[in-house]
Amino acid sequence: MRVSGIGVVLGVLVALGLALLTARGGPPADRLARLRPRGSPAAGVPDAAELAEHLAAAFRAGLPPSRTWAVLAARPGPHAGVAAAVAARTDLGLPGGRSVLGAAGRHAAAVVPLAAALDLCERSGAPTADVLERLAAGLRAEAAAASDARIALAAPRATATVMSVLPVAGLGLGALLGVDTVHVLAGTAAGHACLVLGAAAWAAGRWWIRRLVTAAGSAGDGDT
Repeated sequence: MRVSGIGVVLGVLVALGLALLTARGGPPADRLARLRPRGSPAAGVPDAAELAEHLAAAFRAGLPPSRTWAVLAARPGPHAGVAAAVAARTDLGLPGGRSVLGAAGRHAAAVVPLAAALDLCERSGAPTADVLERLAAGLRAEAAAASDARIALAAPRATATVMSVLPVAGLGLGALLGVDTVHVLAGTAAGHACLVLGAAAWAAGRWWIRRLVTAAGSAGDGDT
């Protein structure tokens, strides 16, 4: 059972191509997501920290809630649509926090902290501007910590993926050097044992690395 030179070369090229793709960080969409500035939300998702900063500035200037939302709605920018919807709801007498959640629609999860802060201020009489400024600072710090954690874990993930592909490339390189590795693995008892043990070690290594990366990511989330 011999492997042709063309087949071996193709196998090596495919293995090396997979290794290069994984080392570059996955599909283009994932790479574009990583290039997004730290702490910035995805397109279409309200930035609760930035919105809280705008609201804090308006409240500190002495504007009432309804006027604040109307001013934000009149300004061109990513928050104009949400602000307009909130302004319409507050004009009807709805609470600010509930109005923010309703205006955000399917992206309501992104503004839950802001809605909770507004609801707290309305119920307790706490200074809204101070609360929103601290909320914005906390959200930006949390986003920065999460981004730093993703960057720190990117290298271990890429290394684990490349190391997982290397055994396939090793088979092809061995064949190029004249070693019939496929025949040894598939046609001999010793090869069968090596194949089973190697596959078990490969799977155990993948599982262990994923567990370590998951534990590190969970620890980083707990610190934030």
